Amino acid sequence: MESQTEVSSPAKETQEISEVVRIGSLSNLLKTNKDTNYKQPIPENKETKSITNDLKDLSIETATHLFKEYSKELITQKRTSLAAFFADPMIEVSNNEIVFTVGSKLVESEIIEEKSKLMEYFNTHGFILSEVSCQVNAKQISAYKLFSPKQQMEALIEKYPDLEEFSSRFYLDFE
Repeated sequence: MESQTEVSSPAKETQEISEVVRIGSLSNLLKTNKDTNYKQPIPENKETKSITNDLKDLSIETATHLFKEYSKELITQKRTSLAAFFADPMIEVSNNEIVFTVGSKLVESEIIEEKSKLMEYFNTHGFILSEVSCQVNAKQISAYKLFSPKQQMEALIEKYPDLEEFSSRFYLDFE
């Protein structure tokens, strides 16, 4: 005669279904929100209005100065390539919008990634910056920013023709 004893195990207890709860999909949730068309009014904050009214318009001098200061912060973050660009930028300022002239798409993408931080930085320093955009023009940049010693020397020779004789007399080679 075999006796069967039933042993209760925790696995058996958890297998019992106590209640079934169905969770709808995200699309169902979105459909119900669309149907109700509920809009919550945003109260106007007088403090934010006064802060934006207290901000000053940008000039090219102040923008250049702020970019130089911002480049110092980037250097502390070890972002030296972008910091070098901001230390001496080619910019145009009009209607609180800044247009950078850059030499490559890579620099353009770095500046666009930095856009929100730049706007916040200018706002904290009391200036309005409504838009940051870039214009890629490698020829204009190469004429403005001289990278190699040879390019620098050629630019100096254009300004001071006597340097050419000086460099040839002392056998100076900048390549």
